[in-house]
Amino acid sequence: NNRLLNPLIHLPLAILQVDRLGSTKFALIHRLNNGTNNRFNLLLFEHCAILPRLLNYLFVLCVHSFQKFIPQRYTKIEKISVENGKNSYLCDLKFYQRKFYTMKVYKFGGASVKNADGVRNLLDIVTGEKELFIIVSAMGKTTNALEGVFAAMQQGDEALAISRIDESYAYHRTIIDDLMGADITIEQVDTLFEQLRNIVRNTIYRASDAELWYDTIVAYGELVSTTIISNYLNGHGVENRWVDMRRAFLTEQRHKDANVNLEATAVRLKREIKDSPVSVFVGQGFIGGAPDGTTTTLGREGSDYSAAIVANVLD
Repeated sequence: NNRLLNPLIHLPLAILQVDRLGSTKFALIHRLNNGTNNRFNLLLFEHCAILPRLLNYLFVLCVHSFQKFIPQRYTKIEKISVENGKNSYLCDLKFYQRKFYTMKVYKFGGASVKNADGVRNLLDIVTGEKELFIIVSAMGKTTNALEGVFAAMQQGDEALAISRIDESYAYHRTIIDDLMGADITIEQVDTLFEQLRNIVRNTIYRASDAELWYDTIVAYGELVSTTIISNYLNGHGVENRWVDMRRAFLTEQRHKDANVNLEATAVRLKREIKDSPVSVFVGQGFIGGAPDGTTTTLGREGSDYSAAIVANVLD
C-alpha cells in the first residue's frame, strides 16, 4: 500500500528482494541522524504484495556512503516506473539492478569448432551474452586422434604415441595461429600437451588399467579445446572463466562410461562459479572426476549429457 511504497522514495537506502518462489521481502534501512552518531533501523516486511512489476529483480537504492555495498555486475539505471493498483510512481532515483540467477547453456560439438572459422562463429554467437555456461567438445576428430595415442601406449610403442601427440599439437597450433597469430603462445595449451607426453613416457601400462588410461588421455581433447576458446574469447571482449569439469562433475568410480552424481555435482559446480567477477563460463563436455581424483569420461557423445547436467544444476 502507499504507506509502504512512499518510504522507498524518501529514505536513503532501500532494498527490495524477490526470491525464486515469488515471495517478496521488502527491507527498509532507515538512517537516523543523531548529532555526531548515525543509527540505522531495519524494518522487514515479508510477503508484501507491493511493486508487482519488480518480480525477479533485486534493486538497491544507494547514497554516497553505501556505494561500496553495491555488488559487482549490477547495472545502474536512473529511473523506474512502478505500479501499485491504480497509482503509478516514477522514482527519479539511482537504482542498481541485477536479474535473478538464470543460467543459459550453449553446447558446441567438435565439428562446430574444428577450425578457426568455427571458433570465430562461436564468438559471434556468444558475444553480448550474460549468465552463460558454454560446453565445448574436443575440436574436430581430436578424440579419435587421442584414441590413437592410447592404442600406441597399449602396444608399448612410445615413439608412435609421442608422434601422434605431436600431430595433434600441430593441428591445434594451426587453429591458434589462424585465430591469434603465429607469434602467440598459449602457455596452458603447451602445458597440457607436455602433460600428455609425460603420461606416455612415465606410465607403466597394465591391461587392468586400460579404461583409466583411456579416460586420462582422451580427456585432453576437451581440456585443450576449451583452453583455446576461453583465451580467444577473453581476447575479444567476452570475459569468461575456464572451468575444469574434472573438479565440477563428480562421477561414480567407473571409467569410460561413468554416471554423474547429481547431488554432489550440484555442490561442486556451484562452488566453481560462486563469486565469479564474470558471468560467462567455459567448461568441457564429456569429462568428469571420480571420487579417487582420477579422470572419467561419460561415454562417446557425452558432451550433450554434460550440457544437460549443467542446465539442470544451474537452472
